[in-house]
Amino acid sequence: EPDGFRFHYLPETETWTRDIASRARAIDSAVTRFVGWRVGKPVDVVVDDQYIISNGYALPFIDRPVTVWYATPADPRNDIGNYRTWGELLSVHELVHLAHLTRPSRNPFQRRLWASLPANISPLVLKTPRWVFEGYATVVEGQVTGTGRPNNAWRPALLRQWAMEGQLPSYGQLNLAGSYRGGEFAYLGGSAFLEWLMRREGDSSLTHLWRRLTARQVRSFDAAFRGVYGDSPATLYGLHTAELTRDAMAAKEALERAGLVQGELIQRLTWETGDPAISPNGERVVIPLRERDRPGRLVVWKTTPEPEDTAALRRRIDALKRDPLDVPDRRFHPRPKKPDASLPADQGRSYQMPRWYGDNRRVLVTRWTTRGDNALSPALYEWDTETGNVRRITKAVGVLHGDPHPNGREALAMQCHRGHCDIVHVDLARGVMRTVLEGAPDRTYYRPRYSPDGSRFVTSVLDGAHWRLLVSSTSGGEVRFVDPGDGVNRYDAQWLTSDTLVVVSE
Repeated sequence: EPDGFRFHYLPETETWTRDIASRARAIDSAVTRFVGWRVGKPVDVVVDDQYIISNGYALPFIDRPVTVWYATPADPRNDIGNYRTWGELLSVHELVHLAHLTRPSRNPFQRRLWASLPANISPLVLKTPRWVFEGYATVVEGQVTGTGRPNNAWRPALLRQWAMEGQLPSYGQLNLAGSYRGGEFAYLGGSAFLEWLMRREGDSSLTHLWRRLTARQVRSFDAAFRGVYGDSPATLYGLHTAELTRDAMAAKEALERAGLVQGELIQRLTWETGDPAISPNGERVVIPLRERDRPGRLVVWKTTPEPEDTAALRRRIDALKRDPLDVPDRRFHPRPKKPDASLPADQGRSYQMPRWYGDNRRVLVTRWTTRGDNALSPALYEWDTETGNVRRITKAVGVLHGDPHPNGREALAMQCHRGHCDIVHVDLARGVMRTVLEGAPDRTYYRPRYSPDGSRFVTSVLDGAHWRLLVSSTSGGEVRFVDPGDGVNRYDAQWLTSDTLVVVSE
């Protein structure tokens, strides 16, 4: 119980909890300086890790603030994967919510009314749209930590791509969570819009907005906003997106002049996909396909082009015979591939992160599985693409991103538990594991990959505030960094040859 905080945690998260609890007062003071309001004390912090996901939330009750923190660190592929420690980034974001949204009303009637109710909440909770409080917490997370979404590559990349494709959400869509990655737009688009407003009217303009929303004079959000920024939020958001689109198209032209290679389109898909994995003989690819309204599935395609659809060709010829003046559809995209094998979701939970065995037949996959306490945790499974059989390998103890050894008897994987992720060795026959590289609250690992001969592996590790690449022997010895150490995030490494890696670099 550091001053002003009460932490509630399970034994397995004690180290992580004590690490962040030792810095809670300093983080709270930094948040207070930026927000201009101190959250009431005590704050109850519940630390959980039962789903092996990177998240948290706040319950901004004025007289009893509560926040829940999930200890599993975000990976570098995620737009929240840019941090010194996961506990610092998460705690800043959620404490901003509490400091921001517990500012009480200065209207005497409203204060008496809410104080008499079971839940005493601020007008800010009732009046501010989701994009405002999520966007603001994202802005301050970047200011306090120097990391977070405002300081990484994902936010500008996603906003720029949406703008290039003419898919930036309208103001009315800012709060929606149902469109593609739409739930994140309140964070990404909201924070970018607030920063744009701060550049126009100054950093203190946001504090003025919060003060107008909690004033004796009762105002709507739009009225409070207009009094600070001179126009409605919808009008100014439209101007912001126009400038964002202008800058995105200029960036697109610059990239095209530089000769950026985008690759050859193999399949045009909707919604979202996972990482494709090529079989060792190069003849098949397995890929997770996800859809908006139903669980995802794994499919296996042949890597050769699809043969011509003779039945479709005959239908096209027959249609032209019936109406010679008609104009048939043009083909703009490759012919849809027919699955060679498919693995649907089980009980609504899909299989993910596929990696081939050396026999070009079996695939090692991950699926979130129910534990004995009814929580969910990832475990490794083996899928035989010829028979369709699925065999569970590990217990649900946070094991994911498995990569089979060329001998087919063992694998390396991540194990996320206790607030960090280790690299573990897995006996594929018995499911027995041992730790190869152990993480800590300030050191976590991501996605191991064996070298072609199976004597070494490459993985990413959070080192300081950056994701770096290291290569190790399979026993965890002879560890060395192989990136330039220039402060750039690098991850998703894959061996191209025995001495060459292909990586994602920011």
